Amino acid sequence: NGDLANMYTSLDHKSIRIAVKWLLAKVQAETRRHEISVPISKNNDSPPHLGRSSGKDHDRITFTFDELLDIVNFDLSNAMFCVGDTLLKQVVGIPMGSPISPSLAQIICAYYESQVIQENKTRNLTNPVEGVRYVDDLTAFIFYLKNNAKSRADAEDIASRIQFGYHRDMELEVEDTSQPFKFLSSMVTVCADTGNISAAYHNKNYNDILQGKTQTFPTYQHYSSYASPQQKKSVVISTIHRIGSACNSVIAAQAAFNTLCSELHQLEYPCAIINRALCRVRNVDDRWRSIVMPPESAYARAGFPDLAKSIPRFSGTKFTRSETWRFQRTGEAQ
Repeated sequence: NGDLANMYTSLDHKSIRIAVKWLLAKVQAETRRHEISVPISKNNDSPPHLGRSSGKDHDRITFTFDELLDIVNFDLSNAMFCVGDTLLKQVVGIPMGSPISPSLAQIICAYYESQVIQENKTRNLTNPVEGVRYVDDLTAFIFYLKNNAKSRADAEDIASRIQFGYHRDMELEVEDTSQPFKFLSSMVTVCADTGNISAAYHNKNYNDILQGKTQTFPTYQHYSSYASPQQKKSVVISTIHRIGSACNSVIAAQAAFNTLCSELHQLEYPCAIINRALCRVRNVDDRWRSIVMPPESAYARAGFPDLAKSIPRFSGTKFTRSETWRFQRTGEAQ
């Protein structure tokens, strides 16, 4: 688990162009398409798609892959900025502020990740790997057979190749995963004895809520503040969805929801608002039908409930729908 540094500032333009050419060639080989249709207006709800725009699509435009590459080359070759009265040209790094810069950063990461995957296959490193990268945050689990020295050595080899497999000027700052570690909005715990992996929602105000104190990191409006009840309910709905994405067990989801109820109670949110938000989420996500609404008399007490100690004892229940989180493997996780 770690963060990628220097995704924008230190990459040479030649490597960026190679990565873009690799992606376009890969898409063309797999789809036999070499054009893409995109909407002219950002307000158009129709997404881009491979292939040409039809003659009736007056609100769309077609780009060939060669034209996309020309746009990238122009953007990289004409990145100018001022320092005082001096006009400078950027010759290293992705242009800051350009609309395509975030995509270029993602493409170059994907390019080097594909190289690592191919190299692992070439070296016959067959340990199962489950991982995900969100922009510059990356986590990966490499599985090996217990009491098998070669399997463990291969897992360590794969971990090293992931860490040092990116562009020479990019650095993956690796964290200590022997202790619970944070990835996006999840707090992840790996049991050294069983290899079970638990993911729980990370609430930055947890200790404040536990002690009934004012939150250090204000997240929600006070219910008496100027905003419609519908707007406040929408914020609660959004938080419940985030909790569902961050947890991989019913225990963790229930604990996070109970903490949310306690946090909102301190901000004088009516129980009915939270309940209606939960019902809305249940209508689109059946997993939440197993999560119960705690009685108001319970979460009115500061710090209700303290389930933090129960979360590491993960039962293995699969809660999230994301295919990224498939942790039920034979063996141990490194």
